[in-house]
Amino acid sequence: MVSHTGSARLALFLFCCLGPFLSCRTVPTYTPEPYDQRGIIEELKISFKELLDNYLQDEKGVPISSQYEMPCFTADPRPPHYLDSSAILPYFRAIQPILNNQTLDVVIEHLDKLEFQRAPKTNISVPTDQFEKKRFILTILNQFSNCLNSDLQMELDSRPLDSGLDGDLPLKHRVGGRDSNSVEEKHG
Repeated sequence: MVSHTGSARLALFLFCCLGPFLSCRTVPTYTPEPYDQRGIIEELKISFKELLDNYLQDEKGVPISSQYEMPCFTADPRPPHYLDSSAILPYFRAIQPILNNQTLDVVIEHLDKLEFQRAPKTNISVPTDQFEKKRFILTILNQFSNCLNSDLQMELDSRPLDSGLDGDLPLKHRVGGRDSNSVEEKHG
C-alpha cells in the first residue's frame, strides 16, 4: 500500500520544482507597441528597398520562380493583434550566409523585433545549384516586397497610434498571398 504522505510529498516536490519552470515558459515576452511596430516597419521598408535594389542591380536577368513560396506577416490572435515575423525570418536567415550582406543583417534585425519569442525555429532548405539559389533569393525578396507594399501598410496607417491592429489581417497576409505588383514590373 502506498503512503499518502509519500505521494503528497512527491506531488508537492514536483509542484515546487516544476511550477516556476513552467510559469516562466508561459510568461508573455516583449512585443513592441503598435506605434513602435509602425516605426520598425518603416525602417524595415527603407533597409529592404536598399537590399532589393542592390540585388536586382547585381543579378540582372534572373527570373522569379513560382516554385518557392514564403508566407507574409501573421497577426497575434490576442488583442491588440501585434504583427509577427516568425514565419518570414527563417527565409531571410537561410539566405543570409549566401548573400553575406550588411543590409540583409539590418533587415533581419528589424524582423527580429517583430518576432514572437516563443515561435519554433524552422529550417528552410536552399537550393544547391548556383542559378537556383539566385532564383530562390529573388523570389523570396519579391514575395517580401509584396508583403511590405500591399495593403498591410494601409492597415497600419488606418489605425490610431494608441491602438493595436484590431481585427484579422486579410488571408493573403497570413499565408503569403501573391500580389500582381511583382519586382519585375516595378524594377523592370
